[in-house]
Amino acid sequence: MSIPTVAAMVKFPRWQADDTDAMRREHCLHERRNSPQGRSPITSAAFPEGMADGLSGLNPNALASYKALPCKGVQQGGTTMMKTTLLRNMLVVAVALFTALFALPQRAQGEDFGLRIAGVQVTSVNCGDLSVIPGVTGFVKYDPRSRTLILDNATIAATDDNSGIDANIDGLTVRVDGTSKITAENDDAIKFAKPAVILGGGTLNTKTGSTHGILVHETKLIIEDCIVDGKKAVKK
Repeated sequence: MSIPTVAAMVKFPRWQADDTDAMRREHCLHERRNSPQGRSPITSAAFPEGMADGLSGLNPNALASYKALPCKGVQQGGTTMMKTTLLRNMLVVAVALFTALFALPQRAQGEDFGLRIAGVQVTSVNCGDLSVIPGVTGFVKYDPRSRTLILDNATIAATDDNSGIDANIDGLTVRVDGTSKITAENDDAIKFAKPAVILGGGTLNTKTGSTHGILVHETKLIIEDCIVDGKKAVKK
């Protein structure tokens, strides 16, 4: 393929034999600037008249190598840069997706408050209405801001080896409105692992078929203005 005649000649400095790559890039840039198409498909160097003077100091072997070197790296520099940018962006997206795969299950599960109702973990997802838990009826809600569990004419019936209320929240308040009943088949009806308060004008009845109606494990429990009745079933 013929090389377009350049409109202006650029005299290159005298190069050393080990500067072949730099000369190739300079030559290709020169050809691109002076090509009518702006990007001539040059695959080997063909020196316009007047350019040879700048290469007079180059030995024949280096000159032959210089002529044989393609201009692909310079001519496709834009494409190479676009590919590099695309690969970099794809890597960023892949990292973001990889991170999201680990974050989504946690977000879907919600924040754990250290409270279980009938064996079900109370989180930021379900704390607004705990009556959806199997074995729970009436109004049961946990407010994480005030650390208050509200029982309003509620019934919590835990099965298997679960407690009705299993609390591990420092400073938990259990507010009892109306009459509520907490039962467990094979575990404590209510279990406190950290300091808690039971208050309200209602009545709280607890019953277990196994151990304790209310277990206060190495902590303290305060009962204020509330009737609490704990029973253990007698097995015959």
